[in-house]
Formats: sequence, C-alpha cells, structure tokens
Amino acid sequence: MSFENRILYIPAGSLGFGAIGAGFAVLGVPFTEDIATLRVVNGSSHALQFSFDGVTVHFLVNAGSQWDASAGLMSNPRSRFRIGTQLYVAHLGVAPTSGIVSYNGAYLG
Repeated sequence: MSFENRILYIPAGSLGFGAIGAGFAVLGVPFTEDIATLRVVNGSSHALQFSFDGVTVHFLVNAGSQWDASAGLMSNPRSRFRIGTQLYVAHLGVAPTSGIVSYNGAYLG
C-alpha cells in the first residue's frame, strides 16, 4: 500500500516559567516547514497570552490548558502556519511561579 503523504513532526519547543515576562518572549524557533497542526500547552501556574508577531495578542491559554489548532488543517492544504512563523508568549499581569509552556506540531511530507 502506498501513501500519498507522511505526517512528520517538528521539534517541540518549550520555555520555563522564569523566562516568561510581561513582554513577549520568543517561544522555540521559527517553523522550518508549513505546519498543518499546532498544539500549545500551558503547563505553568498562570494564564498566558500568545502572539505570532510579538506585538498582537492572538490567543490566550489558561493554566493547565491547551490551545489546539489541528481540526481541519491536515485535510486543507491551504490552511497552514507558514515557514518562518514564530511563536511568542507573555503573562497576563501575574508571572507564573512554576511549570513550562510548550508546543508541538506536524506537517505533511
């Protein structure tokens, strides 16, 4: 049986609670592939805000929760996080005192 596409994973990125401040901090490295799935997990003690440009708040994730942008992206080749996309993270006024924030993603190869 031959498969048309393979699902390949990008290296996971993470940042410890001590590096998360009021200003946006870089989370991981820019994507080197067009990402079809992306999951961000907030394993820290407080809610965090995330950005794709380091300026605008694009989404929030409560402590102990995750943001999953995978539904439908695998089946629609026009819906991708483009090569070069960078994630940023900041706290919402109260700095986390424990935990990490992390992400993982996949692309079709």
